[in-house]
Amino acid sequence: MNVFIRVTLCAFIVSSSFLTAFSQSKKEQQVDQNKAHFSAEDKTNLPEVKGVFFALLNDGTGFAIKSISDLEGKEKIVKEISIQRQELTSVPKELSYLRALEVIDLSNNSIQDFDPAFFKKFPKLKRLYLNNNPISKEKLQQFAEQNPAIQIFFLPEHFTK
Repeated sequence: MNVFIRVTLCAFIVSSSFLTAFSQSKKEQQVDQNKAHFSAEDKTNLPEVKGVFFALLNDGTGFAIKSISDLEGKEKIVKEISIQRQELTSVPKELSYLRALEVIDLSNNSIQDFDPAFFKKFPKLKRLYLNNNPISKEKLQQFAEQNPAIQIFFLPEHFTK
């Protein structure tokens, strides 16, 4: 079973690549634009950015984003996404357009329940960060059983308060 309970904040693990990519955000305009795969009704209505909402592309460039629809035309090259402190109560279905994701960070939200099968849509996904979300141990075990190739990082809310 690949359920890990960590006592360090996961932000330290991915922060170096995010910070490096953030400093290169001006290169984002050089990325080859693909045709959009987002339909008007599928575009996300996430609230204004309250915390970390960041994308890293497979060429090492990265940039801050306000919603998943900001990644329109980059669906095949987004490698990592961090959507933290957005008061999400569920995993955004719009993520399913980003099939090249290797890392998803949904830490510091209010996600209680999610469909573990949803993450089978990401053939390259290696790590899922769900720190500081009110998710049950049973749901995490179910995820680990259905997605054995994906490492899940989870630090319960009460460990950080």
